[in-house]
Amino acid sequence: WRVFSLAQGDTLGRWRTEPFVMIAGGLRWTPPDPAKRPTVAAAPATAVKAANMTAVADNYLRLTDSDMDDFEDVLRTLTLERCDIEDGMSFALDHADAARDVVDILTEALTLSETPVPMKVARLFLVSDILHNCGAPIKNASAYRGAFQEKLPYIFESLEETYRGVSSRITRESFKKRVAAVLSAWADWFLFADEFLRGLEATFLRGGLSAAPTLPEEEAEKLSADIEALSEIECERSCRIKGLVAEGGHGECAKRLIDLETYFRSEVAAATSAAANRAAAEVASLIGY
Repeated sequence: WRVFSLAQGDTLGRWRTEPFVMIAGGLRWTPPDPAKRPTVAAAPATAVKAANMTAVADNYLRLTDSDMDDFEDVLRTLTLERCDIEDGMSFALDHADAARDVVDILTEALTLSETPVPMKVARLFLVSDILHNCGAPIKNASAYRGAFQEKLPYIFESLEETYRGVSSRITRESFKKRVAAVLSAWADWFLFADEFLRGLEATFLRGGLSAAPTLPEEEAEKLSADIEALSEIECERSCRIKGLVAEGGHGECAKRLIDLETYFRSEVAAATSAAANRAAAEVASLIGY
């Protein structure tokens, strides 16, 4: 009757109470008296779940202190074992309404400088597992993609620092391969734009360079001038698109963009040079040089 009533010009707060027939020959409907409606709405079905969380003004739910402690315990004992990763992922999906808190806690755990490499890799695998399941038919699970996209630049800056600080060649190579495998999986799943993933990859791989990449002086000056001519808003937007941290003002954002573009250009030049050298060596072997 409410839909029919609204179609006749009534409102949600006031409506006519005269009996009416919606369909010729059908039942007679007698609307309730609006003056006698309850003043307090019944609690929605989600109230049961919300009772275990703290609500904030923008309808975003927060983890309780107990939930935070439980998740931190999961992260402290996390290993590369599949069952451990699944436990963490299950917690994340069960608490998808508080996705921001889950992501914040996981990001903080991943960016601690003192965290051992195996633990960092396990936590990165957990991030990947959550992202892989963010399309699951679970309320608010999709929020994890956007929440992690904001934090991944910080995570990969931390991974870069860890990569740079590893002295063991075997550990470095294993670390590099595992991070590369995660990025490759994200590309296969079409989670993020290619430009964003390339920025994350470049940030990480710079940690393995013995020296900062450089460009010819004239090219470097033109690159710097072009990027520094951007406004602060344009710099920050470009950083977000390219998978870089977008804070610190115009100067910091411009520096990140310059470093990234310098890396890409020098990487392309180095790859081209190496390919040319390999081709030349193959040709030389064929003609007997």
